[in-house]
Amino acid sequence: MLYLLCGIACSAIISVIIRISKKEVTNPVTMYGANYIACEILGLIFWLSAGGTGVSLSGGEVRFAMLLGFFVGFLYPVGFILMRVNIINSGMALTSVFSKLGVIVPTLLSIVLFHENPTAACYVGIALAVIAIIVMGFAKKEPHEAGKHSNYFWLVIHLLSGGITETANKFFDEWGTPASKNLYLLMIFCAALIFCVIWMIATKVKPKAKDAAIGFVLGIPNYMTSRLLLHALETLPAVVVFPVYSVGTIVAITLIGVFFYKEKLNRVQVLGIALILTALVLLNL
Repeated sequence: MLYLLCGIACSAIISVIIRISKKEVTNPVTMYGANYIACEILGLIFWLSAGGTGVSLSGGEVRFAMLLGFFVGFLYPVGFILMRVNIINSGMALTSVFSKLGVIVPTLLSIVLFHENPTAACYVGIALAVIAIIVMGFAKKEPHEAGKHSNYFWLVIHLLSGGITETANKFFDEWGTPASKNLYLLMIFCAALIFCVIWMIATKVKPKAKDAAIGFVLGIPNYMTSRLLLHALETLPAVVVFPVYSVGTIVAITLIGVFFYKEKLNRVQVLGIALILTALVLLNL
């Protein structure tokens, strides 16, 4: 559970960094690229500290880690693009809801494919977590969202993209090996970095030092979040890890807003928090 809680904390830190730097970043692509460079550096440090080279790994372990990692890494920047498209088309609230509801995909697949057998309390907790995500997503609607004509096709694609990314981590937990974890993470962020470089070249983006610096700082909690979630999946069932991570991040970000930015919670948000806390209790029974 400690790994999961630390993963939630790192995820909340990512949101704080993005919030603080929102007005400072002029080109998100540069920020994302620098973020993945930082992730690659951290990945190399962990890989080398564990012996590096991958000599002790079998050919099958190497191929599985590299192929799955490349696939997941490709989906990372695709998720950012889909988020941007959906915010423009459907607004922040609806995009946030569909993004967080991606947790349904790995949770259900863990039950169907990997035969995880949650308790009755856990099933109720999962249902409450989904309801809480929807409630919190619409609790604070942005003013500019009025009149939005939502494109639900791209919202669903965004949901599936995020869900498949998390499901891939479960696949690695089931079929990969602890020894190949560092290689898997290294490949994820290598593929994401390649995607961003191609994106920057295609759009003729001129990198700016400030965007790169913010992205580099962002990469530290970003890498640790992925690493900590993999550790959590080694000790906890996915039907607990994914819902707790999703709603736990919502609670952490909300509390940061209340205590550090003096935000006020409305009644709907209070209800959402209550549902989340109830869900967390049930998921851990």
